[in-house]
Amino acid sequence: MTVQGSNLHNILRTYNKQIKYSKLSESKEGSTSKNLDKVSLSPDAKKLMLLSNIAADGGIKSKEILNKIEQKLSTIDFKKATDEELENIKKNLLEEFS
Repeated sequence: MTVQGSNLHNILRTYNKQIKYSKLSESKEGSTSKNLDKVSLSPDAKKLMLLSNIAADGGIKSKEILNKIEQKLSTIDFKKATDEELENIKKNLLEEFS
């Protein structure tokens, strides 16, 4: 099958217009229209993630110490805890148990 030069030119011109118009519509819509994936973690997942981060960063391998840390974490409401609060908790626990 052969494609004539004029047909090829029309295809490329149409493709160029589509790219141009898609860029214009993206810039008009701004960054608020971008689809961002959101992930929400359950309180138990946050607790487990914090515990594993503490163990990894502090080089803690003792089950006894991990159990003590987990007991301290049981008093925290992970549903309401912000990332900044969790980072402070991690820092404090690392200082206490390292």
